[in-house]
Amino acid sequence: MDSLIFYFKQGLREIKHKKKFTIFFVFNLSVGMVGLLLISSFNQTINNFLDDNLRTQLTSDMEVISKQPFSENQLSILSQAIGDEATSTESISLVTMARNDSGAKKRIKIVELFVIDDKYPLVGTIELEKQDKVDDISYQQLSNPNRAWIAKEVAAFLALDIGDTFKLGNQEITVDDIIKQEPLTSSVGFTPKVYLSYQSALNTGLLRKTTRIQYIRRYAFTDYRLAPEIKKTIDALLNKANHDDKAVNVRTYKEASNTILSLTRIVSSYLTLMAMMAFMLSALGTMYLYRHYFNKKRIDFAVLRILGLTNQQVRLVFGAQMFLISLLAVIGTLILGYISVYFINIFLAKSETINLVLSIDALSIGKICLVSFLGLPIFCLPSLLKLGNIKLSDLFSEISTASEDNINFGKAVSYWNIFKGSLVYLVIIVFLGVVTILISVSFTSLIFFGLLVAIFSLFSIIAQLLIKLLQLIISRSSWHHNKNSFKHALLLISRYSTSSVQCFVAVGVSSFLLFFIPELYDGIKKEVLTPKSSDTPQFFLFDIQAEQTTDLTKFITQQPAKLDNLSPMVRGRWLDVNGIKLLEWSKQIEKKTTFNPGHDEKRRADLRMGVYNLSYKGDWNSSEKIISGDAKWGRYDGVGLPKISVESRFAKRNNLNIGDVLTFKISGDLIKGKIANIRGVRWNDFLPNFFIIFQSGVLEDYPQTNLANVSGIGDHNVADFSYRFADNFSNIPLIDIRSIIASLLDLSYKIMLFILLLGVMGFITGLISLYGIMLAESDRQKLIYNLFKVLGIGQGQIWGLALGQYLGIILPGVTISMAMAYFSYSLIGWAIFDSNWVIDPLSALINWLILSCCTIGWMVLSTYRAILSSPAKIFNQGLS
Repeated sequence: MDSLIFYFKQGLREIKHKKKFTIFFVFNLSVGMVGLLLISSFNQTINNFLDDNLRTQLTSDMEVISKQPFSENQLSILSQAIGDEATSTESISLVTMARNDSGAKKRIKIVELFVIDDKYPLVGTIELEKQDKVDDISYQQLSNPNRAWIAKEVAAFLALDIGDTFKLGNQEITVDDIIKQEPLTSSVGFTPKVYLSYQSALNTGLLRKTTRIQYIRRYAFTDYRLAPEIKKTIDALLNKANHDDKAVNVRTYKEASNTILSLTRIVSSYLTLMAMMAFMLSALGTMYLYRHYFNKKRIDFAVLRILGLTNQQVRLVFGAQMFLISLLAVIGTLILGYISVYFINIFLAKSETINLVLSIDALSIGKICLVSFLGLPIFCLPSLLKLGNIKLSDLFSEISTASEDNINFGKAVSYWNIFKGSLVYLVIIVFLGVVTILISVSFTSLIFFGLLVAIFSLFSIIAQLLIKLLQLIISRSSWHHNKNSFKHALLLISRYSTSSVQCFVAVGVSSFLLFFIPELYDGIKKEVLTPKSSDTPQFFLFDIQAEQTTDLTKFITQQPAKLDNLSPMVRGRWLDVNGIKLLEWSKQIEKKTTFNPGHDEKRRADLRMGVYNLSYKGDWNSSEKIISGDAKWGRYDGVGLPKISVESRFAKRNNLNIGDVLTFKISGDLIKGKIANIRGVRWNDFLPNFFIIFQSGVLEDYPQTNLANVSGIGDHNVADFSYRFADNFSNIPLIDIRSIIASLLDLSYKIMLFILLLGVMGFITGLISLYGIMLAESDRQKLIYNLFKVLGIGQGQIWGLALGQYLGIILPGVTISMAMAYFSYSLIGWAIFDSNWVIDPLSALINWLILSCCTIGWMVLSTYRAILSSPAKIFNQGLS
């Protein structure tokens, strides 16, 4: 015990004597780890949020959804699997338009009509402004004819209060109360809800057979954890049922979490990538800062050896010191983390789309402690391994004459040193990979870690190629005979190649994302706001009945508007692929690929329901492009099977290829078709598009509805057009595309700002790493600077030599990182959005200048003491 206290006292003594080093060292680690803390807390907060609120959001433990009224056989299957102990409720959902005709300004808004009974919700509650939480009396009032509860957004937009009336379909509805809080999020994106009783919904005339309606049955069990097992029983019974009875989607609260997590997984992975970038740069800085400290302490190490301490005891002294520094780094990380969380929550509180409060949990703190206490000794391992090589001669020499950049490959011992060095860095890389998994709680994050390692490796390879080129030029020139400071600087860059490469990597990687992230957000913003298609729509229409197309066309021609892309939609049940039933086909797909719970469960549910929206056409619109197969289309001539075109991602997801034969059941008839081509679709053009399209001449005689776009409306005419449209076509939902875009941009803006925050933290850690590298190198080059002074070279030329080194590393690093960032930006625009994304040259030049000047100034700060040092002090050191 006494010996342990001794080691900690010695470690604490080292920290006290090296306060500036300790503060900077701890700050470097803390900045690198605070990103990990935030991401771990973000993931944990999401998981806790889902665990605590998922059943409430689902309003049940399990729900069963059908696009048709439930059949007797389906209800029998559900009853057999669930039993009599569960509580159930039924509801109907559809999208329509609500409008207020009173007042000077007539208003209209798209809403989700939600038909409920007196048992809804099974989990959670609805809070009303007048009646507070709903009870039996509330439901009795709602069951009165033509009364409704409306969301606050509907009330605000339509200027309605309790007791006012508005119109749904062909019926006047009275506002019975306004919803203050509800448990279920809308099933139609950001669409607010209007609650009605079944009889009131019938009075509106909107519950037509041709209307797109969801029929939902929800169940709550005595033990909600039984829901997954009950679902398995239902799935087994459905697999044995007639095909028409399989067309339901069963979802438990756990599967609802897969749906939500599938949306957050990408965001979480990108955030992990940013945080790991900062942490890897912090690791690089830690290694160099400690190497600088280690070289400074070689004399102290030698003294400890003379006083009788063994190598093992010396390691224990500095192990205790590392433990204390790691503890300080954890404290610093928590301080920075809580400050960041405070401001992030202020930012999130202003968002109407993210109902989330970030908090730092005990598990995340534990992860950071583990990363700190294990990471510091691992990162310092290259220096710690040299403790055994300390010699008594180090007492008389502060600066080691051994150059780490030059290895004699002709000696066997050098190969052994290379092997040991490679093993040490392999341990570091493995540790970073483990940290990635630990923080993201996902093995798939290793893909992003691999991408990050590839980015670091790419910058390292580029730097080494540039230095090799520089060395080749130097070897074939007479630069070493020239007194030009810049040329001497290039000689120093070439001589100290290892540190030059690592400086280049620190500058390049930290600059890359500061160039890339703002441009990426700007590109996505421009892409969504100004799609490539010339037929940019303002409104999207669906559920247009066939008998309404003539009147709709006539109405639009009388308005300052244009009706575009009127597209028929036929609902059919997909039965098989090449004679193999869909569920069996899905199982074959899963055998060939890695099982993805969220993705494959959704595909199973879709295939079980089997109802797909089909269409037919004679030509392609501007948002479609044939990727492979026969581009010739035209009308079906009755010879052979009709041609089918399949959207590319849908084809990949369901393993469909050109030549496959698909069978559909439409209004009792079996319709077959052969896939003739695979089609790419630009969905962000907001034009009517479908996964599966037949040639014209096949589906025309079957029941159908239509989709269309409306464009060409001036901004000052939008509100007036919306009202007149709803007055003439109350059953046709009119979706304002720009409001959806605004919501998506608001969400993406907040996410991108969070990523940019981590990118800035990465840049800061990159500068700290650069400081550590240059601090270590300045000590190695201090003797060279002072030899130049002794030989009569002035202070100005010394500064020129140093600035030449800075420019020789920074300018190529920042330039190449900018080129790579903008190349990646253009590649994403071409590969994902099929657009030619072009950067602003002036903005790029300004960013280049700012980053270059900041980095050069930082390097000056790290080396100015070595440049200003006195030759007499250097050469007399150790003699006084």
